Amino acid sequence: MASTLKVQNIQHTGGTAAQTIQTSGAVSTPNIPFCRITVAGSSNPSYGGSINDTVPITISNARGVTTPATNQFGVSTTGIYRWEGNFRFSSGTSGNYYWLALYDVTNSRHHNSSTINGTFDSFHIPYKLVLPDDTSSFGTVNFSHIYQLEAGNAYKIVAGISGGDTHVYERTQTEMTLIWVG
Repeated sequence: MASTLKVQNIQHTGGTAAQTIQTSGAVSTPNIPFCRITVAGSSNPSYGGSINDTVPITISNARGVTTPATNQFGVSTTGIYRWEGNFRFSSGTSGNYYWLALYDVTNSRHHNSSTINGTFDSFHIPYKLVLPDDTSSFGTVNFSHIYQLEAGNAYKIVAGISGGDTHVYERTQTEMTLIWVG
């Protein structure tokens, strides 16, 4: 026996709207955490060495994403998040590689690959590498990964270059997004 449930709005028991079903059948979920992440500052920041550099970031267009400290972010809802974007480096030499990773500040560990349900690889950097072009010494890391992020934890983005050379984070050619997917 088939039955039909007719509903337009689904609310939390506290009365806040959680979902709306449009007449077309589209379902809107208005409170999904997300943000845009860019390199902070008015010029391209420069760093030296192969140490674990904290990338200076700006969080914008955010919902449900917090900034617990300078160059850190957190999420208001524990869940699976997609972190994707492109990150452009310059000023390295063609023999070196660039790397980029998401770092869990609260638990002192790297998220090096798609990290779900507590599986972490805390001793390996990087999760993502790119070699610069032989003639221009530019390198762009393009990535899309999913992670389980915990509400209340602080996270930061770390980057570096092998060989100890100075490198530059190309502010206007770098953009990342973070969005809760479930």
